[in-house]
Amino acid sequence: MPNIPFYIQSGTKYVDYFPVYFAGHHMPGTGPEQCMQCTENGCIDGIFVGYCLNCAFKYKGYRGIGFSGENMLDDYTTNKNFFTHKIMFVPPDTIATSVKRLKMLKTLKLWKVLGVLGILGIFVGWLWWCK
Repeated sequence: MPNIPFYIQSGTKYVDYFPVYFAGHHMPGTGPEQCMQCTENGCIDGIFVGYCLNCAFKYKGYRGIGFSGENMLDDYTTNKNFFTHKIMFVPPDTIATSVKRLKMLKTLKLWKVLGVLGILGIFVGWLWWCK
C-alpha cells in the first residue's frame, strides 16, 4: 500500500485531503466511528479515506464517491480528485454564507408581505375616502 498522509481528529486517522469540517460533523450512523462498512471499505491501513457506498448515498454524493471495498487504490485516487477539484474551491465560510442568505430571504419575504399589506392599506383607505 502507498504511504498515505493523514491527520488525526477525535482519535481517528483521516486522509489529508478529507475536509476537517466533514471529519468533525458526521450524520448519525455514518463515518468510521459509527458505520462498520465505512471502517471496512473506506479505510486503507487504518486511515479513513472516504465513506462507504451506503453513507455516500446518505450524503447524496456531496462528500465523495463511496467505497465498495474493491479496487481501493482506484477509488482512493478518484475520491482524492473529487475533493481536490470540487471541495477545495468551496469558500470556508460556506455554511455561514448559507445562514446569512437564509436570513436575507426571510427578510425579503417580510418586506414583500409588508409591501402587499401597504398597497392593500392604501387601496382600502382610498375606498373609504371615496365613500
